[in-house]
Amino acid sequence: MKFFIDTAEVKEIKEAAAMGLVDGVTTNPSLVAKSGRKLSSLLSPLQRYKQSGEINFNIEDKDGALNALKERFEDRPGCTIDELDGVTIDCFEKDGWWANIRKSNTEPLLRLNCEAKDAKTMEKALALITPGLGVRVDH
Repeated sequence: MKFFIDTAEVKEIKEAAAMGLVDGVTTNPSLVAKSGRKLSSLLSPLQRYKQSGEINFNIEDKDGALNALKERFEDRPGCTIDELDGVTIDCFEKDGWWANIRKSNTEPLLRLNCEAKDAKTMEKALALITPGLGVRVDH
């Protein structure tokens, strides 16, 4: 049997999780509305890692950029590369971050998503990953 807690109260979620009872959380939009708070403010305390959100880069040679990225990280100690959906670079165990870079099917864009243990690590990861991906665009 699975146990899901249905609440918008972070304190209740943390208490149930501390007891080891929670398999998941469901939150009905009416519960969020009743709380009088924004959904983002309710979720913020539950986010374990820093997330970049999707960052887009305009580049014509998407394949060339992805190949160069793989070459830069293929021999990096503590990192693995997976190509299931774009290029995923996983350096989390050693360096505290991972990233996925995939091609847009309809535009000359590469789309980057990165997750890191904290904001400082995110900055370092993005500084390592973004050179060669093209021109950053708001898209």
